Amino acid sequence: MAEAGTYPTATASVSDFASAAQTQLKAAGVDTGMMATRAGELQRMLRDEIASRPFQALAVAAAIGFLYGLRR
Repeated sequence: MAEAGTYPTATASVSDFASAAQTQLKAAGVDTGMMATRAGELQRMLRDEIASRPFQALAVAAAIGFLYGLRR
């Protein structure tokens, strides 16, 4: 079990990393707002697709897991 003082440090560390990554992406000319919008759209599309075909999604996940297991 983690100590009580470790969570804020980890959260701050992740927050600092995300902020630095966003700054670097913006400096490189990447529109992070558009990236977030597209990521949200992709998430909704995947959720809807999985909800409409749950058994096919499960079969695909199992096949990917099997192939991953073969490579190890």
